[in-house]
Amino acid sequence: TARAQGGTRIAALEVLSGILEDSKLSPQLASWAFDVTQLCQRALKSSGSGEPTYRIAAVRAACSVVVASRTAFLKTRDIWGSGEFVLKGALEDKSTFEMVKLLKIAVQDKFPEVRSEAARLACLIGPLAINLHIKSPSSPDAQATSPTSCLEEIMTLSFKNLDDESPHVSEGWAEALARCMCTSIELKNQAGNERGRPEDDGPSETQDSTEGKTMKKGM
Repeated sequence: TARAQGGTRIAALEVLSGILEDSKLSPQLASWAFDVTQLCQRALKSSGSGEPTYRIAAVRAACSVVVASRTAFLKTRDIWGSGEFVLKGALEDKSTFEMVKLLKIAVQDKFPEVRSEAARLACLIGPLAINLHIKSPSSPDAQATSPTSCLEEIMTLSFKNLDDESPHVSEGWAEALARCMCTSIELKNQAGNERGRPEDDGPSETQDSTEGKTMKKGM
């Protein structure tokens, strides 16, 4: 709360991060993603532009939200291989929109430590930033441009911050951009595989029937 001392608020965010990243607790806490993301966003806004420790803890807690959502999603589904990278539905659309808002605030911070955590958050959120119920954050009744609208925003942020004055931060945004691009490619591959499944069954049956006819002629 606003009445708590700075160290208390930092400790509270660190406790949140710890329990969200716990492999046993994360499946039970992942449903709180939206509320915790809004809490992190308020913490980021309320601490001003001075000493950055509280803002760093806020962005780290948001990173833990993404980790918890990914862990909980994988524990309830049988997913293997490259399918573990892009997880559609692991994070609710409303939580994804709030994450993008938080990123836009964090990238403007004058401290590289905060911007570095923002780049890490972008790396984590990219493969989950797929909108299922395609709605616009400004108007819930309006259709967004595409399921990848949030992913595209993260990609744009990553590209704009490649020339950050801090080499470490710039490297983090380069990794975030690469992960966003890989997400886009993998998403396209998944969509192609989903469309191709019914069609793949057809030729195999035709081929089998053709082979059967050939065998009968041979007999």
